Amino acid sequence: MSNRINSLAKSSVTYISATILGQGASFLGIILFTHLMDQGEYGRYSTYYAYVSMLITLVGVNLYFAIKNAYIDYKDDIVEFRKSVLFLSSITVGVALILLGVARFFFFTDKPFWLVLAAVIHAYSFFVVNYRMYSANMENDRVSKAKLLVMPNILQLLFSLIFVLTLRDMQYYARVIGSTIGVAICALPAYVSIMRCKGCLIVNRYWKYAFRISLPSILMSLSGLLMQQCDKIVISKFIGDEATAVYSALYYLSYVLIVVNQALSEVRQMWVYNKLGRKDDASLAVFQKWYLIIIAIMVAGVYLFAPEAIRFIFPKAYWEYEYVAPFVMSASMLVAQGFYSEIGTFHKENFKLSLFAIVAAVLNIILNCIFVPHYGAIAATYTTVISYFVLFLFLQGLARKLQEGLYSYKIFLEFICAVCISGGIYLLIKDIAILRYIVFGCAVILLSIYSYRKKNEWMRYIKENK
Repeated sequence: MSNRINSLAKSSVTYISATILGQGASFLGIILFTHLMDQGEYGRYSTYYAYVSMLITLVGVNLYFAIKNAYIDYKDDIVEFRKSVLFLSSITVGVALILLGVARFFFFTDKPFWLVLAAVIHAYSFFVVNYRMYSANMENDRVSKAKLLVMPNILQLLFSLIFVLTLRDMQYYARVIGSTIGVAICALPAYVSIMRCKGCLIVNRYWKYAFRISLPSILMSLSGLLMQQCDKIVISKFIGDEATAVYSALYYLSYVLIVVNQALSEVRQMWVYNKLGRKDDASLAVFQKWYLIIIAIMVAGVYLFAPEAIRFIFPKAYWEYEYVAPFVMSASMLVAQGFYSEIGTFHKENFKLSLFAIVAAVLNIILNCIFVPHYGAIAATYTTVISYFVLFLFLQGLARKLQEGLYSYKIFLEFICAVCISGGIYLLIKDIAILRYIVFGCAVILLSIYSYRKKNEWMRYIKENK
């Protein structure tokens, strides 16, 4: 048991460090390219990247989702399984490329075909990286997974920088080429290493098994991506690439909350599943409280320094401080949703989770189309908050039916109200630096003091859950 805990702790530290390093490279890219690229060109690339994010799901039809189950059901034949299913993904990406080529011929004739090809290669490279990373995770191969968390972002940054500096007259296309090459360099050796293993390329039972698991997940993945990416596409269409650039760049200030949450997600999910299986409700309620307190401290810290960070990091054209509050609210909603979505996945309610996510995504698109043309890009930030809150309510209702009383509704209500009220206060005092320092500085200090004074409760909780 002690060895298992030590292994889990090492995995947590490794994955958190790798995630922070990889996302740090992405954030460094935002800083560099908002200065190096024209605002419109930066916005065009942000819209392109939104499409690539959605294509990742389509070109590989989420076949890597089957890896986790296959390590249990086909543990003696896992090498053959991985090879055959990866070859299947090669077929699906070919089909996707043909369909996109036809769509481009009829509907997007203004887009060069090589750009469509680059987007497909870019997306499939990410798919292969994810495929190999899922395998590494199941094998507890910390080194391989850490490399895959870090290297694609670093190489995207380096090659994009080289091409943008070299091809100054075509910055958008230069960055597309550079980022595609960066990820492809990571994907190619991963693809080759799996395909060189023993086993047949075509094994019907493996393909049927993989499709049975992956196809239902496509809906959930696409709906989640639509929630995250449709804002950029709508803003680009109705307002322009410059507004998309501002939206995309400032989004990453609040992204620090999501990065921390994502870094902990896989390890946290395994731990929560264990608690759910043992019906350890009281333990999960304590976990909920302290997890949200940590996020609340980070929220106050973002509000405290956001205007200064924006001025320090970005060119003057990006100094739109009012974006910060709704972005932080959306990120906080995502954190809160994770508690309930884990209950849904534990009880295998993936279809309902997908249905709820689709409803929220469609709501977000409709609200964007109504309000963005009249109120500008800032409207998209608030429509996202509304959509995420609606999704949170759906997930809460589902979790209540599946496992009543697992988490405290009062704690969630207090957390959401605190985030929204502090966001309103931030909007009122964002331009008054001294007052902002006092209000949010005090919030950080008080929350930290409370956490310190309750450290015995926290330490006792950790000790009891080893």
